[in-house]
Amino acid sequence: MLKKISKLNYKCYLYYLNYRINKITNVNDIIDILNNINFFNKNTSCDTILNILNDCFNFYPPNEKIMQVISSLQQKYQLSNGIEDYSCFIMWTSILYFINENYSLKKISYVTLQTNQNYQNYQNYQNYQNLPDNLCCLIRI
Repeated sequence: MLKKISKLNYKCYLYYLNYRINKITNVNDIIDILNNINFFNKNTSCDTILNILNDCFNFYPPNEKIMQVISSLQQKYQLSNGIEDYSCFIMWTSILYFINENYSLKKISYVTLQTNQNYQNYQNYQNYQNLPDNLCCLIRI
């Protein structure tokens, strides 16, 4: 019973972290998130912070907008050798780890499309008159 309550508490905390991550606009927001993680988990190391962030991203995947914001902040504060550089690097590393684990080549499949189905959309264009019988494209599942 106690484990169920602690799991529910942890999931609620991850939801709160996700809310805070989606509201990131500057580097101080990232520093506040890391300070929050440190407040609830005393004497945290980089590994603990990364594990908590990865759990958060596994439950609530980040969208492209927030990834672009964190990427631009990481590029802006790269090699500044301060808390800004460290916090942006930790957040960006956890996002990269999430992407590597969840969007590996195993989850990308090849789909063959019949051009005669798509040819009707392009019949007015001369560039598409000599299409091969099959097209091959990558689609993320």
